[in-house]
Amino acid sequence: MNFRKISLFTFFVFFIISGFLITQEVPSTIQEKSKAVVNVISYNQKNKEIRRGKGVIISEDGLVLTNYHLLQNSKSIKVEMIERKELKRVNWKNVLYLPEAKKGKKKRVKAKKYKVEGFVGFDREFDLIILKLKTSDRLPFVPLTKEKIGVGDKVLFVVDENTVSEGAITNILELSNERKVLQSNLPVYDELSGNPVINTKGEVVGIATFIVEKANLIVPIDYINGLLKNKKTENINKISKEDYFNSGEYFYLRGLSYILLEKFQEAIQAFENSININRQNSDAFFQLGFLYGKTGDNEKALQAYKEACSINPNNYRAFFGIGKIYLKQNQYNQAIPPFTECTRIKPDFPDAYYNLGLCYEEIGQLATAAEIYKKFIEINPGPAWTAYSKLGEVYIKLQQYDKAVTAFEEVIKSTPNDIRANYNLAYAYDMCGETEKAVDIYRKLINLTPDQAETYYNRIFRVYDKKGDFNKALEVGMELVNRYPDKAIYYYYVGIEHFKLGNNDKAIEFFNKTIELDPNYAPAYYNSGLVYFRLKRFDRAAEVFEKFLELQPDNADACYNLGSAYLQIKQYEKALKPLQKAVKLRPNFALAHYNLAITYYLLKDQLSANEEYKILLNLDPNLAAKLKKVIFK
Repeated sequence: MNFRKISLFTFFVFFIISGFLITQEVPSTIQEKSKAVVNVISYNQKNKEIRRGKGVIISEDGLVLTNYHLLQNSKSIKVEMIERKELKRVNWKNVLYLPEAKKGKKKRVKAKKYKVEGFVGFDREFDLIILKLKTSDRLPFVPLTKEKIGVGDKVLFVVDENTVSEGAITNILELSNERKVLQSNLPVYDELSGNPVINTKGEVVGIATFIVEKANLIVPIDYINGLLKNKKTENINKISKEDYFNSGEYFYLRGLSYILLEKFQEAIQAFENSININRQNSDAFFQLGFLYGKTGDNEKALQAYKEACSINPNNYRAFFGIGKIYLKQNQYNQAIPPFTECTRIKPDFPDAYYNLGLCYEEIGQLATAAEIYKKFIEINPGPAWTAYSKLGEVYIKLQQYDKAVTAFEEVIKSTPNDIRANYNLAYAYDMCGETEKAVDIYRKLINLTPDQAETYYNRIFRVYDKKGDFNKALEVGMELVNRYPDKAIYYYYVGIEHFKLGNNDKAIEFFNKTIELDPNYAPAYYNSGLVYFRLKRFDRAAEVFEKFLELQPDNADACYNLGSAYLQIKQYEKALKPLQKAVKLRPNFALAHYNLAITYYLLKDQLSANEEYKILLNLDPNLAAKLKKVIFK
């Protein structure tokens, strides 16, 4: 999982509801509440209808919640309460009675009209207004929900006097100012703008707003409480006559609608129109930053995010956006300040800590990164396995393997088959000396990813070999030989373990098999030579070291061993050249100087032996003293 691209500042979640039933019975609760769904009609100075939409009565004394834009250029407003018959639930795809109206066929329905006395509050930015009806009647109403709504929650839409449609919330777009807008799979047409979206308890969860076709935008009910604080009813004429459809607020909502439709270029244009009219909307700049980042224009994204922060210094999501742009560009030091500011403003925003931890990890401040990942885990309301995984990796880099074990064990609790976490846990167990636990995890990985079995068998072999449990390492080596009989390296593994166990003949057998499969496998020659030394078969040792040096001519140890083998079989002339090469390749090789001096002495070259003695005096005085007893008798 690359949690570096993680971003929560604007997100989409999709949920599909299908199989709506046609003409199902509607619960009695909804039947009753539907009476409060009303038509809102605007009239011009000549008392001619100019716009029609929907609304909902939210109090028995006649408060009506609807869209602000329905009042555009109106002289007066009336609210029409329809006499509803028994409702039927229909598939929203069939709720297309509108073409009938376009043909001039209008349904005649019984309705009671109320004059609008005024308004008690409005929110142009989210296209909401609360009207006050002129009436003394006790009216049916729908209460506002106090519950949070989420993706997948079922909602109902009263369509006309006898139909209701059922759908769901399909998308949530979170904004930088702690607000959000919703999207449903219930189509919103111009004539349905202002329609309440009702949950199964018969409570209003939002208001449908027609801004862009097919956006199905819903403004949640969260924004209503502030509008209800004003107890005084204001005259409708006090509403600004400014053209709402050319206002910054309108273009802002269009931008949000286009984001919901994933039409990013159109969204950019709408937000640019919005800020050209009103440059004080911090979220409009924030959304521009998100969109520019989405389309790859990082410079414009940074500029937009910085404008958002300038307008609203507490816009923590904008600071987060700045950090994300720098992080995407691998500018970790530049990303740290905005992420840090984000955590200061919003201490419970988990993503800021996660990305801040990434930055400190990348610049090598591992202890700081670990503390920040721990903070992320502390405040993250959901599964924190990704942060535990990062924390464990930091502890491995810090060589704090016991802490790494604890972190990766937490990951495995949530995601038991996470390959990387299991691998790291096995490694941490190994470094803590818990060999069998490490082996158990590696064998689990063999079952989880059979195509990677060879890698994990190799890890098991090395775990046992490092611990010094050569018998178990030998068993694993044989497993590898049986699984991969054509691979020379595994015969070599087995030969090494036999060598360590003192099984000299078996070691030679497997080294020879290695060479048979791969005549250029140099380590097999080298270790064969060591076995022959152990067996005092110096002539065979010399043969295999000669073969080894054909493959790796500049290996000082092999030159020394070859020269020593020839010394043992008294072939002093043959010993001289490899020993000379050994000290040339490694001038401080004390043992090679010692044997070279002995060789010179045996060849009766006392002068050269004396020179080697002088060199050895500086390298290893004790060894020089032993040499002196031999060459200065």
